[in-house]
Amino acid sequence: MAGKIILLAVPFNHMGTMDKKPFSISFVSNWATREFETLTRDSLAIWQEANALRTGNKKIEDANNEILERAESLLQRKYDLVQDIIESNGYEFDLKWWDRRTDPNAVNAFLRDCVQKDTADSKKK
Repeated sequence: MAGKIILLAVPFNHMGTMDKKPFSISFVSNWATREFETLTRDSLAIWQEANALRTGNKKIEDANNEILERAESLLQRKYDLVQDIIESNGYEFDLKWWDRRTDPNAVNAFLRDCVQKDTADSKKK
């Protein structure tokens, strides 16, 4: 049985004005679902470490550099996940567009909605 199709409108900045780019998503791979869950856990771990800095549990400079490196790696993994979903649904992936025209909330919402599209309580957007 094929999964359902969702229509998503990703908000982006177009010459100083917010616009929306439509995507029709019908396929999300098992890898994408697992990677999204792993990214979610890894994001939580990074936030927990950042909060530990405030309590003085680590040397701030060392921990800050480590957190920044892990956050950059996390961002690259998010873009890899977006690329997998976009290309699996017949679209061309444009890293420059995703990186420079969308905000983090738009990317996170896109990933969440795609991965959850086949769950019982998700709704067509």
